[in-house]
Amino acid sequence: MNVLYLHIGDVGAEESAFFDQEARQSGINITAHAISNHGGKRAVLLSALTAPLQQNKYDVIVTTEYFIAFAVNLRLYLLGKKVKHIVYGLNQSSRLLKFNSSLINRFVNNVFNKTDLVVTHSRTEIDLFHQAHHIDINKFVFSHWGFDLPDAKEDMFANHKKDYLSFVGRNNRDLKAFCDAIKDINIHGIIITSADNAPNFPLPDNVEIHYDLNMDACLSCIRHSKINVVLVNDNERGAGHITIVASMLMKKPQIISDVSVVKEYFVDGVHGVSVPVGDSGRVKSAIIQLLDNDLANIYGEQAFQYANKYFVNEVPSKRLVEIIVAVAGNKKPRECNEEWLHEYQSMVNK
Repeated sequence: MNVLYLHIGDVGAEESAFFDQEARQSGINITAHAISNHGGKRAVLLSALTAPLQQNKYDVIVTTEYFIAFAVNLRLYLLGKKVKHIVYGLNQSSRLLKFNSSLINRFVNNVFNKTDLVVTHSRTEIDLFHQAHHIDINKFVFSHWGFDLPDAKEDMFANHKKDYLSFVGRNNRDLKAFCDAIKDINIHGIIITSADNAPNFPLPDNVEIHYDLNMDACLSCIRHSKINVVLVNDNERGAGHITIVASMLMKKPQIISDVSVVKEYFVDGVHGVSVPVGDSGRVKSAIIQLLDNDLANIYGEQAFQYANKYFVNEVPSKRLVEIIVAVAGNKKPRECNEEWLHEYQSMVNK
């Protein structure tokens, strides 16, 4: 079986698909093709529409981004191709393709419905995209996102002189709630974000901020922190899955905004503390609670056991290969990992 894997990346870079090893063991040949996101979403859409993909060579196409998925469906529709198309990890990281014209919206929805299967990394996103583009609910399945912690080439925060809380993330982060919560506590805070998300308010004396650091530096910041904090502005956009999973794999207790898109990854009172969006008072209480080292260590160890079982790269890789084989054979894959669901429900219902 031949599979084309389309993803955001540096064009021309030699980069294999994250599930390449598992695919080869199942007799699947993967061709990875990067689409650059330089120039914004319009550039992504145009590149995906015009790239020389030779899609008739493949049995299945796997896309990993909203605009790439739309472009591939449009190509297949216009060219009358019968190649199977799986959208993997569909999420709302930017504005959806929605217009003031009902006629155009109907066309967009019809294009998205050409997808054979949509894989989301949270069950909430199934409802979101079913409602947004009227995609057939039977075309959705859920699979966790996951990755392996990379080997660090540098350790920027290894010798930081103060105990601190880490706050790492570029998109949809509530820096104000974090700063308001920490300002009167005898603990330091380190924020890493993008320059585009620079705060428009003065930082407390016990908070420092860094902009646009690389992955090694971000992971170093989390690794040497007492607690990792992920606070978001709303439930509609990115919620920090990379940061959350990385922290769990490093046995860090966490304080997380209570939003539905991370429910399958983080359980309040098991892996750390969930707090209402925008409630700096509850964040402050959670920080004080988790500065108790015994409780923090328990949460950190439980988080590691959970993440190491379900969120390391091997698990979603096997799941995606299972999905590809099912779709290629005109079968509906399992809606989720039943073993995970049983364990998750047990934790939630305690």
